[in-house]
Amino acid sequence: QLKKLRGEPWRGEQLFTQFKCANCHTVRADEPVRGPFLGNIAKTYRREQLAEAILLPNKQLAQGFVTNVFTLDNGLTRTGFVTQEAADKVTIRDATGQEIVIPKAEIEEREKITISVMPEGLVKDLTLIDLASLVDYLEWLAKQEEQHGQAP
Repeated sequence: QLKKLRGEPWRGEQLFTQFKCANCHTVRADEPVRGPFLGNIAKTYRREQLAEAILLPNKQLAQGFVTNVFTLDNGLTRTGFVTQEAADKVTIRDATGQEIVIPKAEIEEREKITISVMPEGLVKDLTLIDLASLVDYLEWLAKQEEQHGQAP
């Protein structure tokens, strides 16, 4: 049904804000990356794939965005996506977009979380037209990037 149904990109942007998607996703190239960048996601995925990723976030995790939880020898934990790994240190990006360097000598335990940070069922109450609008917003972002060299 979504293949043929069109919503309103402005409504999709409202929903993007309402569901606090920007807490984890960026849509502009000049924003610090917190999670998967969505400014041009519609260039890579079709409408049905975008809808599926929104509705079933645990079905497939975006490459490079598997959450790692590090327990350190001082009892603190650090959580984020690994952005760089060397023999003596691991660099992660946390949910705020901050890069944190963790010396490997300080790591007591490392666990990969196999589910998405995006809560399952987050958008379960969306109407079909609202889901279409959210996907239309993502497609609109990709068109803006194409026209202007970056998302608005």
